[in-house]
Amino acid sequence: MAKVKGGLLGSVSGKLGPVVVVQRGDTTYVRARPVYTENSWSERQLKNQQRFRAVNAFCTQNKLMVIQPIWNKLVAGKSGYHLFLKANMPAFGRDGGLEDLSLLHFSDGKLALPFHLQARRLDAMTIRVSWENDPLLPASRMRDELLFITAEDQQFNGIMSAGINRSLGEGTIRLPEGSAAARGIYLFFATPDRSTFSPDRYMTL
Repeated sequence: MAKVKGGLLGSVSGKLGPVVVVQRGDTTYVRARPVYTENSWSERQLKNQQRFRAVNAFCTQNKLMVIQPIWNKLVAGKSGYHLFLKANMPAFGRDGGLEDLSLLHFSDGKLALPFHLQARRLDAMTIRVSWENDPLLPASRMRDELLFITAEDQQFNGIMSAGINRSLGEGTIRLPEGSAAARGIYLFFATPDRSTFSPDRYMTL
């Protein structure tokens, strides 16, 4: 659609049928609209498009579970969807495949992660977690709740509560049924009302 400036006798710019009208100072240029086909794009551009589609699909899958409760609260006036997409783009390869689980991020926020956060599998369904709290944290932070998401190949389950508060410094997570094959876990903290979150950390199991 063309844009008319200054009324019908003003300058015209934009798409106009099969042509494009461009204003450069006092000069008006008219050129044919480019026609794009699959052959118009370089291999690199096609790979980037493929990668973006894969990341976009990943974001869509996590819109309700992760983006709405966490990422939409990060920055007022900014799209949580686009913040989530940007944060997770590095985890995907040029062909759109998920290359590195440790580069995925399901949580972010102002809460601090504790020191020396660790997780190890005790048996197929039990994970032992431990950490050291910063002695300078205010007492209110000791009520923060440990949350987790499990990863099995490219399947992710969560967000789930570990039932452990930050003050404890350790605890045992019982995985939900069907998670015995989980190869990794994402750990992060949230305030009791889940209004604020910490960044997450991926642990291989």
